[in-house]
Amino acid sequence: MSFADAFPGFKLKLTRWGALYIAGCVILGLAAVNTGNNALMSMLAVALGSYVVSGTWSRQVLASVEVAVSMPPEVYAGRAAVAVVEVVNRSRTFPAYGLVIKDGDGRTLLVEPLLGRQDRKRRSVEVVFDRRGWSSVGPWRLEVLLPLGFFLKSKELLPERKVLVLPRLLPTTPR
Repeated sequence: MSFADAFPGFKLKLTRWGALYIAGCVILGLAAVNTGNNALMSMLAVALGSYVVSGTWSRQVLASVEVAVSMPPEVYAGRAAVAVVEVVNRSRTFPAYGLVIKDGDGRTLLVEPLLGRQDRKRRSVEVVFDRRGWSSVGPWRLEVLLPLGFFLKSKELLPERKVLVLPRLLPTTPR
């Protein structure tokens, strides 16, 4: 499996804490090399090792989590359409922490704090369309910030797709 297949639409963003951590590692590295202190060298090794572990773990989580979205057969304007989102962790060894699904505008649709290994969960997400006609749903993105929060890694889940939105339903109460 190639990188592009495992991570469609992959994005990587350095967080503020990640930038501070890198700056701290540079300062610690300069201090360790300047003084020749073995304790500072050990602290630098642990800091850089945790940085690598964080990146590797979040990449593994991003690769092993799959999401399937199914829209209802009929969608009406002005009414909430309930989309069923199934989140699956295919990893046999690691759980998935800190999963966030966002829509194309950056609004958070679903937060899944913990998904066990070989686990699957089904959640409902409400989507509202203002007007009738062909409307687009997506692109939705899966973001992983944990375990240490240095990078925000994301991949595209649901490419933009068109949904036919039917006209508003008339009230059924007599006037």
